[in-house]
Amino acid sequence: MDKVEFDRQVNLAKQEAIRAIQVEAEAIKSKAHEAGFAAGLKKSEDQAAQRHAELFKQVEQLGQRLLAQCKQDQLILETEAAAIAFEVLCKLASQRLLQPDAIDAMVREALGHVNQRGILAVRLNGDDLAMLQQYGDRSTVSALPLQWLADDTLPRGGCVVETTLGELDARLDHQLEQLAKVLRTSVRGDKQ
Repeated sequence: MDKVEFDRQVNLAKQEAIRAIQVEAEAIKSKAHEAGFAAGLKKSEDQAAQRHAELFKQVEQLGQRLLAQCKQDQLILETEAAAIAFEVLCKLASQRLLQPDAIDAMVREALGHVNQRGILAVRLNGDDLAMLQQYGDRSTVSALPLQWLADDTLPRGGCVVETTLGELDARLDHQLEQLAKVLRTSVRGDKQ
C-alpha cells in the first residue's frame, strides 16, 4: 500500500469516525433536549398547578367575603325595609287610631290590665279626653266613675293609668315603639 492509498484510507476512516461521532453527538443532543424538555414541562406543570391552587384559594376567600357581605347587606336592607313598612303602617293607622271609638278601645284595653279598685286616675291628652266626653254614653269616660285628667304633655292616642302600684303606660307612641322593637328583634333574630 502506497502512501497515497494509505492517506486516502486514513481520510476515509477519519470521515467515517467523524460521521459516527456526529451521529452519536446528535443522538446525545436529541436525548438531552428531550430530557430537558420533559424536565422543563414537568417544572412548568408543577408551577401552573401551584399557581392554580393559589388562585383557587384566593377566589374561594373572595367568595366567602362576598357571601358574608351579601348576608350583612341583606340584614341591613331587611331591617330598613321593616322600619319603612312600620313607618308607613303608623302613618296609615294614626288617622284611624285617633278616632273616638279607637281611643275608647285603647283606654278600655289599658284598664283591662289593672285592678279596677287600684286605679287612682287616668290621664289622656286634653283633645282625646274632650272627644271621649263628647262621645256620650258609649265612652269609657262616661261609663266608669274614675278620675279622668287632661294631660297635654301626652301625645294623642292612648293614656297613662295611675294605680296604687304604679303607672301603666298605654300611650300609642309607646305601644308603637314597643312593636317596632319587637319587629327589629324579630328581623335580626331570624338571621342569626
